[in-house]
Amino acid sequence: MTLLLVESNTTGSGRLFARSARDLGIEPVLVTADPGRYPYVALDGLRTELADTADRDAVLAAARRIAAVDPVLGVTSSSEYYIAVAAATSRALGLPGPREEAIRTCRDKAAQRRRLGEAGVPQPRYEVVRDVPGALAAAGRIGFPVVLKPLQGSGSLGVRACANEEETTRHAAALAATRVNERGVAVPPDFLVEEMLPGAEFSVEVFGGPRSSWSPSTSANRPPSWRPATTSRPPCRPRVRGCCANVPNTRSPPSGSTGAPHTSSCAWTPIVRPWSRSTRAWPAA
Repeated sequence: MTLLLVESNTTGSGRLFARSARDLGIEPVLVTADPGRYPYVALDGLRTELADTADRDAVLAAARRIAAVDPVLGVTSSSEYYIAVAAATSRALGLPGPREEAIRTCRDKAAQRRRLGEAGVPQPRYEVVRDVPGALAAAGRIGFPVVLKPLQGSGSLGVRACANEEETTRHAAALAATRVNERGVAVPPDFLVEEMLPGAEFSVEVFGGPRSSWSPSTSANRPPSWRPATTSRPPCRPRVRGCCANVPNTRSPPSGSTGAPHTSSCAWTPIVRPWSRSTRAWPAA
């Protein structure tokens, strides 16, 4: 029995995904264009399958080659850049997984903003632009400071708070000139100019399923500097008033399917009941 990992993070969770599969008695197989990117491939004796992971047909062909020899139980990735192709491969093989369309919507920050707005979720003012003049015009309409960010990406790469026209010009030029991300995957030419909202930041890691586990963390009121949570806690029931500012990425769609979404947001007036370390429970509302 195998679990296919379409690329993955080169350290950290990428290695943990493979180790966790082995702990469950499942053989992880890394489908990758370059095994040399991953130090743990040699260290852990991880099985690999070469494929052009930017090409969904090539990934599916690789998955079918593996499935012809060993049953494939699932296809996933710990890297946001490859979860859409992993979802498409899962569906093509008749395996459970999130919908590719939902994944692509969540990965496109402009599409995500539109869907959240359609659902009545409060949004910061924003505009989609393609060049420096467009960014300056949008910033003028929105008002400084603004946040500039690429439409796709993870780890807040390319996300910058710009306090004036000079900073906006410099970062907009950098975003407009970017054609591929750090993994060599093509990126959309457009980028976002958003209103910057003050407030505490909440970063939540969620594993979905019959029982969800949330791992919240907060940071001080400062320009965007998102970080992942480092602790795991049982299901929480935060109540947040006036929620939703910047949501840089979401790894799994709100479509009822299981997965591990990551959401970072800025809330204006949060009201969150505290977690009790002594009783390991949330107090009554």
